[in-house]
Amino acid sequence: MLQELNRCAFGAILPHDLHEVFKTAQTEIRRKGGDETRGIPPGELALVLVPLGELRVQQVVLASELLDQTSVVPAFSLTLASLAGRPNATMPKSVVVELGGDRDRLIQFAQVLRTQAGNLFPLPDSPAFDAGLEIARLRSLNDKGRSDLGRALRVAKFEHEGTLKVNELSLLVMTAGAFGPEWQVHRSVRLAGSVG
Repeated sequence: MLQELNRCAFGAILPHDLHEVFKTAQTEIRRKGGDETRGIPPGELALVLVPLGELRVQQVVLASELLDQTSVVPAFSLTLASLAGRPNATMPKSVVVELGGDRDRLIQFAQVLRTQAGNLFPLPDSPAFDAGLEIARLRSLNDKGRSDLGRALRVAKFEHEGTLKVNELSLLVMTAGAFGPEWQVHRSVRLAGSVG
């Protein structure tokens, strides 16, 4: 059920088997010295291409109509490449899993989608999608925590083989779940060439 204001995004829910992969990576980072690092809870883990901010119900309807136009876009095949820091590796504020495979095409698609959404309603001032899945962030942004996280990232190991298939794009809405905030699919559209 939609509220008067709804935190929304265009993106995709991740398969549950990846949650364990990310949990292992989060534990590895904390173990290597990122004590001030908080892992993103499973309910908030998603491939967010375009954060839409707080939308009113009528704006959610417009976003849904824009979503319909994506059905002609070919599905994406991605790999989980490595751990990286954002905004940089030396003094990061957050940890992402870098994506490989159709990475450049996905970045370009996200930019087009962001531009089209920005023509319909104001978007929050957030960085453009850079093909990284955020899995952890610092609890507080102090120099020691950022430095420790950078050091932890340099020695943390991340090994995962497999492909992340993005066969559909969703309008995601943040809701209050049993264990805290979580992304829920409001509406999805199958991408062209999707299988399964």
